[in-house]
Amino acid sequence: MKLKSSILSGLFVLTSIPGTINSSISQSNNKSFESSSIFYDLKSDSNFDIDSYKLNESVSDSNSIQAIALTRESTNLYFYCFNENGKSLGEQLKSIQLSISISSDYSDTHYYSSIILDKTDDNLFYKFKITGIKASTSYHIADIEFDYGKGYANGRHCNIAKSYFFDNTDSKTPSRVKELEVINISINPGNYRFPTINGNGYYTDMFYITFQLNNNYGDLIGIKLKWIENITDYYSKIDLSYPQNSYTLDQSHTSELIEMSYSNKDLMNIESISSIGSSFQKFILNTNPYYWFTDQNTDYSNIPVIEKIKYDNKNSSIFKGYYFNQDTIDSLNSQYYDTIGGSKNQYVIRFCISDFFWWQDLSVINHKKTEIKDCDILTLTFCKDDVVYTLMASSNPVDYDPGNDMPKNDIENAWNKVFSFFDELKVAIGDAAIFVIVIGICLIALFICWLFKFLFIPKDRR
Repeated sequence: MKLKSSILSGLFVLTSIPGTINSSISQSNNKSFESSSIFYDLKSDSNFDIDSYKLNESVSDSNSIQAIALTRESTNLYFYCFNENGKSLGEQLKSIQLSISISSDYSDTHYYSSIILDKTDDNLFYKFKITGIKASTSYHIADIEFDYGKGYANGRHCNIAKSYFFDNTDSKTPSRVKELEVINISINPGNYRFPTINGNGYYTDMFYITFQLNNNYGDLIGIKLKWIENITDYYSKIDLSYPQNSYTLDQSHTSELIEMSYSNKDLMNIESISSIGSSFQKFILNTNPYYWFTDQNTDYSNIPVIEKIKYDNKNSSIFKGYYFNQDTIDSLNSQYYDTIGGSKNQYVIRFCISDFFWWQDLSVINHKKTEIKDCDILTLTFCKDDVVYTLMASSNPVDYDPGNDMPKNDIENAWNKVFSFFDELKVAIGDAAIFVIVIGICLIALFICWLFKFLFIPKDRR
């Protein structure tokens, strides 16, 4: 069986709903779409009936956008939509992106930048300009993403699910429009922190997402997703000879968008590859296409990128060997009856491995961590009845932070903090003074014990 370059006709690609004729928006008198009003454009189509678009405030944000039309001028696309619940899309808006493919197998799916060119006062109709996309005879639009600058998880996605077909690359308006099958996915993010490997305080975070899919799609064998990494490195050093002198560096670096394309039948392709410590190496290309880890003096090897999740008993599972955190285990167990013997499968995708360390000695405190921002699934590839095909996806916005505190149960580091405090205090005020303070603390403790006995224990039992 081999991965086919295009999706077989009629199988989960475009729905069999008869193609509808697109709104024939056109310009006259050499007026440009760049400056024309949204109503000027929409009214140029004789099929546009404004009375058929009614406000419905009960519609959720994720279902509020309905595509009306797509047209193009020069190298730009112009997209028109109906915002059914009437909530403003532009308030405090940081960016707008649309997930679009121009190929029949959706292998080139990317998010393209967009801006609001015009809207109606009641926020029901919007006109967007999409830039940076090549001229094509087809545009498959999965969803639109709104980022309001408060973390990607606070943004919103709306499913568009439309395919627009043009007679040629010079055509201004599409000749045919079809519904596009887009898989709506609810992503549950997580990370697993491997125990110390490179010495005290050094750890490795493995980031993953879990989600459900209807099993009628077949077996999941490939995925394309995107994410952004925010890496924080904190360093603080104290001069023990002069305790009042200290040096602190707190840096944060946000990566450019990272995309990963992976198939069980092909090698993984990651645009950005980084070292993750002396004992681990991030997925070795052209060596093993199935696993994240190779056996390099560690106890962890052959951990798949894509794995179907199975329960080990009738009611719940500890998911041993999956490297899940407890939140993920609790969430999966709560969905037990949705998956076992039902119509859904659970999957995990492991997509990023990063250093995590936290250590300190007498004079130095240092930690490093990675946050994952805006993790989105772009496409999913399935195999059913020996046929391989791909569908575009629309996922809920998420981002997550593994935290920058010392890992739980790290008692050694906790005691090191206590001893470090006394060491620094000793340097600051001298040996004699620290001795006096310790004696004073002991005397206070003895006094409290005596007072407790005097007040609460009868004389004959003291």
